[in-house]
Amino acid sequence: MILGTIDDEYTCADSKCGAASHDIIGEDGLHWRVECRFCGTMQTVRGIRGHLKPKAEEFRFSDGRFQGLTPEEAAEQPNGMTYLLWAAAEHKRPAVREACKSFVDRHTTRP
Repeated sequence: MILGTIDDEYTCADSKCGAASHDIIGEDGLHWRVECRFCGTMQTVRGIRGHLKPKAEEFRFSDGRFQGLTPEEAAEQPNGMTYLLWAAAEHKRPAVREACKSFVDRHTTRP
């Protein structure tokens, strides 16, 4: 999972690449695990305080087949997208319906 991105702060550890565009893929105290966006080389670097913004709490299903998953994670499961489409329109709990509707609206194209 990508926690964030950073450009022009670190140079790729692969001297043949030399790119300065990285995805932040891990965080451990004061250090980040970054991956070069061009060649995929990973390295551990000192993190920059305040660069990563805290994420808003994500909706997670509290029960059922997708318990503990976010809508995005559920969509990757067998029949997940079918369920999300149904839940966006028909689920009896408003919080579930709204979370699914929000996901579906962001991830599908409509005519």
